[in-house]
Amino acid sequence: MASSPSPLRSTTPSFPGQFTAVPTLHSIRLPYGNPRNRWGGLSVKAASVVLVNKTDATKVHRLKTNYLEKIIPLLKEEFSYTNIHQVPKLEKIVVNCGMGQAAQNEKGLDAAVKELASITGQRPVITGAKKAIATFKLREGQPTGIACTLRGKLRINSLQH
Repeated sequence: MASSPSPLRSTTPSFPGQFTAVPTLHSIRLPYGNPRNRWGGLSVKAASVVLVNKTDATKVHRLKTNYLEKIIPLLKEEFSYTNIHQVPKLEKIVVNCGMGQAAQNEKGLDAAVKELASITGQRPVITGAKKAIATFKLREGQPTGIACTLRGKLRINSLQH
């Protein structure tokens, strides 16, 4: 089996510190959905590729180091925890938007999805009604809002900015 060329091509052979965008159009096919379905996949096209210096990608965030070095010892002392795993930690941030009647309008829902995606940096999920309520003219599964759960680096970045 021959190896395929890497989808990321740099304009310079080494990484001097400042990176330029590659002007060519790249297309990458990512696996998506059922792994047994060989036709399933997500096609992504990018106009440019920006390379990130490895030291920036692996850099520990200021907020996380502050939490690990200063806040955890203070909480252990104040609440007399015996183990650092007893100290509360932030696992996720959930950002949601209830749409009400505007969720019935397809354009309004798409606009809200784009806005929340630009705020959080990831695509939100459309939430549906859990059960029908006749007085609100609401049916089960009908879109009622959007939600986005931030974990990992996105969580730390959203808190830091």
